[in-house]
Amino acid sequence: MNTDPKLPFLDEARSAERMVELFNERILPPLYPGQRLARLKNQRTFYTPGERCLMLYSLWPHDENASDEVAGPALPPFALLSFKANGDVEQDYREHYTASDAPVKFLDDLGVLVEFFPMDWKLPGLRLGTDMTRMAPLLDEAAGKTPAGGSRPGTWSYTVPRYHPRVRCVFQYTNGGTPEQPTRPIIGKTYSRAKKAKKVWSVLGALHEFAAARGEWRVPEPLAYVDDANFMLMEFVSGTAMAHVICAEQADPGHCATMVETAGRIVAEMHKLPMRDLPAREVEKGRNKTRWRTERMKGFIPELAREIVDLLDEIDARADDAPPPRETFIHGSPSPKQFLVDGERMSLLDFDGAHIGDPALDVAVFLATMCKYRQKAADPSVLEGLDERFLEAYASVSGDRETTRRARLIQAQDLVGYAVRRIARAPFEYTQSSKKPNKPNKPILLLEESRKCLAAL
Repeated sequence: MNTDPKLPFLDEARSAERMVELFNERILPPLYPGQRLARLKNQRTFYTPGERCLMLYSLWPHDENASDEVAGPALPPFALLSFKANGDVEQDYREHYTASDAPVKFLDDLGVLVEFFPMDWKLPGLRLGTDMTRMAPLLDEAAGKTPAGGSRPGTWSYTVPRYHPRVRCVFQYTNGGTPEQPTRPIIGKTYSRAKKAKKVWSVLGALHEFAAARGEWRVPEPLAYVDDANFMLMEFVSGTAMAHVICAEQADPGHCATMVETAGRIVAEMHKLPMRDLPAREVEKGRNKTRWRTERMKGFIPELAREIVDLLDEIDARADDAPPPRETFIHGSPSPKQFLVDGERMSLLDFDGAHIGDPALDVAVFLATMCKYRQKAADPSVLEGLDERFLEAYASVSGDRETTRRARLIQAQDLVGYAVRRIARAPFEYTQSSKKPNKPNKPILLLEESRKCLAAL
């Protein structure tokens, strides 16, 4: 029986063995003659039950290809596979690829489009970012603007730390320079939407200057912008993500507390940025999106979906009784993974979600993600009490304790959203009993944390 009758190819796409066979038999021969896959791994899945699925695979060729001479291009690191219930993926193919010799393959009998990196019809900036002939002059010029100074032309190469198909991609560029003057890495970022790219570029410039004037924290310096590709270059900021530090095997409780307090002060300072020319973000948007996802899961998990809707209804009722919030600049997602720690200095990254809105949204994101990290931490006890330290540090700088109280309600909302996103990736897994009945699964734990937040209000 198909796990999703409207997307029958889903079962095959979830099987690594079947996908290796499909690539080797039907996809690679016309595009990459002589190449064969040894294995692949599903890196990310974007799935809406009964509607569409997008899967990003990492690819590994046979080791024998490393020594044998293979005619034609080398195999890219990623392949993007998409299919939809209504067949629109064929329209995507005919609109964007039939007039080119791009490394893409449409399997009409399966209704599946396969795009090999850097092909992504919504991210034309990928082709600029991977074209080192075009990128080298931009990178040489940007290198001269970094704190180390001095343009050092040379052979640049790139890696891809993060790629969200159809939305954005992050590149890290390196150039060895010379032993006397090594070149620091440079970060590139491209977006599907010009409006989003320009917003992030503007915010990055304003916040870099704002943070530099305060000294306790920093924001990467913007270095270059390519308008027609929605592409930017920015300073590489060194450090370790706070999330890794607090989840480490032998995390130091005192050091973790200090980091969290610093993060609380940084968020409060950031909310003072005098930037108002940004779109507004409403608290209700998160709940509405979670309701939309839950509706699409009712056919798979009706009982759990009803529980989620009841939680959202309770959050709605409590929110209606809350006073209207003040509005400030907000980051949108200041979680522990967005804070980099380098000695005594801390940096804040990733301003894709910047808006004008309730500052409690930012505070709530930090609190909600700390709940997730308690599930991942080697020693969860290290994280006990850190929520209150963050809230106290935030209030000491902002002078606004009403925001911290309101954040707890939004935290409950965010936890439900995290749980639903996890469930939505594979709702069919929740139609059966857990494979580990004595160990609650992560989405259920997140829903329990949300209920605890509501009970404590």
